Amino acid sequence: MFLATLDKVKRLVWTKIYASRCLECINYCLKCVSLKFNHSLLMLNEQERFVFEGYQIDEKNSSLIFNYAMEKQEETINFQEKIFFPEIGFCPKAVPEELLKRILENLLLAIGINYWKAFCPSNISLGDVSLSEAQAEFWNKFYSDGMGEFYYQNKMDPNGLVKFPFDAEKKEFPKIDFERKNRSLVLFGGGRDSIVTAEFLKKAGKDFVLAFVNEDDVKKNTSVLVGKETLAIERKIDQKLIELGRQNKVFKGHVPISLIWGFIYSFVAIVYDFKYIVTSNEGSSNFGNVEYRGKIINHQWSKSWEAEKLFNNYVKNFISPDITYFSLLRPFSEIKITELFLKHEKYLSSFSSCNANFKMEGKLRDSLWCGHCPKCVFVFTLISAFLSKEQLIAIFGKNLYEDEKLLPVFSEILGISGIKPFECVGTPDEMRLAFTMASEKDDYKNDKIIKHFQKNLLTDFEKEKLQKELFSFSDEHSIPEEFKNSIQQNL
Repeated sequence: MFLATLDKVKRLVWTKIYASRCLECINYCLKCVSLKFNHSLLMLNEQERFVFEGYQIDEKNSSLIFNYAMEKQEETINFQEKIFFPEIGFCPKAVPEELLKRILENLLLAIGINYWKAFCPSNISLGDVSLSEAQAEFWNKFYSDGMGEFYYQNKMDPNGLVKFPFDAEKKEFPKIDFERKNRSLVLFGGGRDSIVTAEFLKKAGKDFVLAFVNEDDVKKNTSVLVGKETLAIERKIDQKLIELGRQNKVFKGHVPISLIWGFIYSFVAIVYDFKYIVTSNEGSSNFGNVEYRGKIINHQWSKSWEAEKLFNNYVKNFISPDITYFSLLRPFSEIKITELFLKHEKYLSSFSSCNANFKMEGKLRDSLWCGHCPKCVFVFTLISAFLSKEQLIAIFGKNLYEDEKLLPVFSEILGISGIKPFECVGTPDEMRLAFTMASEKDDYKNDKIIKHFQKNLLTDFEKEKLQKELFSFSDEHSIPEEFKNSIQQNL
């Protein structure tokens, strides 16, 4: 009887062991399936084709129309995107025909990335567009490095996923003289960076206009305070794409939005008569998030100095040598830009850098700051280095240093754990410097978040070293000499 009972116990124990091991195997297999799913989907996509069908100019509605088609085995899905421009000044017919063709063909390829990424087929057709080998290399990089975060999040291999076809005999691009007025188109978002750029140019007496895509309250209210003329563009993404995304029937993720805007504003510069396209991308945007499949994945790649140089060279070589694209704030770190911004107190109640306030379809919420995203945490910390707690709470509505739910976010941005969040935030060094500067104030030194990371504060030596480095004017920039002199004289 005892032996029989013992035998049953043994069988029960071994059954549990095997069940446990089977469960481990099942979980392992599920992980493998998850990792291989996207790869299998891409293999199927080799049988499918994405077509850049073409563009139209709708002069009656002052707009451009771009058409795409996703040819699947069972159906063809057509997409159409429309971009609306100010009626006054919209006269594409006044532009040399070849120049207009060049910018519109490149706009077609840039905007198309939103629709191609939904399916990621390796097979593409450029329709009537013909590229040189050098142009194809640019677009391969645009669709690889510019999509690094997208590939990382979707567990795809970014290496050679798509190769743009080219005409090996196409080598020369005759220069088209179409000199533009010596004035600037300033890309304006209503955040710290573009406000600092606008104030720099105002002080320097430069002729410029504020430009933005899809107007919202932040852009509208802050641009009024700048007091300069504005140029508003409306971009309408095909609702089919948005609906497919809601239904999780397509791939979703980050695109090189700054360079997409770069092509849109190049069209504006050509048609509306501007020589310069001025962005406000800081030096910190060069800093990546994580290494993946031999590449550094950078959420802000399209804002980086590498992308800026790549884009400006492409425009000058293949579109128009009369247009110059550059960032006025490239020499500065985020913390230095914040110090410069805080000299202009009139913006404190109307600016916002919180990306969680908006989404592709439009405005998401009424408040200027959500108070829990990485961007809010980062900007809150930078400003705390310079303003009192009372002033800071007046901006954000609460003290983020007292919200312990934000500990993981602070930890990531400080570079203590995980990776730098996929948001437009600065480097861990900038964060640690601002955090340390805030901790030295009576206002903040006893706050929960400050006390939690007490051991991660900078030493006096580290602080002095970083202050010298991060508050300096870097030589890594592409600012034209006349603008560079204006900035340095007005610092």
